[in-house]
Amino acid sequence: MEINQNLKLIREHLHLSQAELANAIGVANTAISKYERDEVRPSSEFLSKLCSIYGINLNWLLSNIGDMFLNDELSATNRVQNIALYSKKTALNSEKTSDNPLLRSTKVDINIDDYIVVPLYDVYFSAGGGSFLEEEAIVDYLLFNLSLLKEHPSISKNLAGVRVKGDSMYPTLDNEDVVVIDMNTPMKNIYGGLFAINLDGKAYTKRLLLNPKNCQEVFVISDNKEHYPQITVNLSELNIIGQIVWHGKFLL
Repeated sequence: MEINQNLKLIREHLHLSQAELANAIGVANTAISKYERDEVRPSSEFLSKLCSIYGINLNWLLSNIGDMFLNDELSATNRVQNIALYSKKTALNSEKTSDNPLLRSTKVDINIDDYIVVPLYDVYFSAGGGSFLEEEAIVDYLLFNLSLLKEHPSISKNLAGVRVKGDSMYPTLDNEDVVVIDMNTPMKNIYGGLFAINLDGKAYTKRLLLNPKNCQEVFVISDNKEHYPQITVNLSELNIIGQIVWHGKFLL
């Protein structure tokens, strides 16, 4: 199904009129009608509010993957409370206008079709069990503009986000950093880049480098070499989940 059809399914499942949904999200009454008729594409701000207030699974909304709701146990009462809380925050924010034009927020409409949605999984790499990502819960989503992928044509659209735990890859990766993994990494890319791997039942982020003297061996390298020495493993013992193509962190 398309986004417009999924929006209508959500509204009908919640037993809301178009006007009621518009009022809850904070858009014009006519906006919902235009979204559902596919006359106008909903902005990312609208989709974010919709998913936040009602606990909607963004992956389902955009790609029909998973269930409609992130938590099916979220009661109607909880959703009403979320609406009330969001409405209160909106009212408070609307009162805090500034005369300084540099401090005023600017509304920007974003076409969701221009972005790729990357699921952020509830799993840490560098410690803990090495479960396959598809078995883990999705806790959030990252949006990347497709124009960025066009600048890096070697990166596929089969991407997944995870968090890093520990200091073995410091200073490149720090504890609690978010990394994005390209799950379609070809073997020819093993030239010293960063990878997510499963080794001996544990998930790690490491640098991988094929042994130039033995193509069946791989050097598994930590950037924090003082505390984590390099090891050599047989290629057959190594499960390469994918190459790390992006990472981010909070600076506070």
